[in-house]
Amino acid sequence: MMTPQQALAALDYTDINIKIAAVEALAHYKYAYAVPQLKALLDSPTVDLRLIVVVVRALSTIGSKEAMDILKTYLFAGTTALSPHTHDQTTYERTSRTDIIHEAVKKAFKQMDTPETRAALAEWDRIMRG
Repeated sequence: MMTPQQALAALDYTDINIKIAAVEALAHYKYAYAVPQLKALLDSPTVDLRLIVVVVRALSTIGSKEAMDILKTYLFAGTTALSPHTHDQTTYERTSRTDIIHEAVKKAFKQMDTPETRAALAEWDRIMRG
């Protein structure tokens, strides 16, 4: 397994399998120092969809305040009200990526099942019900 420093460096590789292994190593070490780089991966408009779930899982495993704040941001950014017919393609792709991250965060929060994640999910549910 990579060291945390090797894993951080590997995040710059273009090979998706190397990136996934790097993110999994960072999660294994609960390496909070990597949270900004993991956030940058999620925020990238070109993030590989296979990487999204791995990054969300890593952030939830790391569990630092910064990591949880990032996950909560994506939880509350998700929406199901998007129609591809009413938005240009760029907006549709960007929002779809956000929605995929949102769904991954919901799943991670349900699996974590802590008071903090239950409260965040309950708040999101209240907002969605109007």
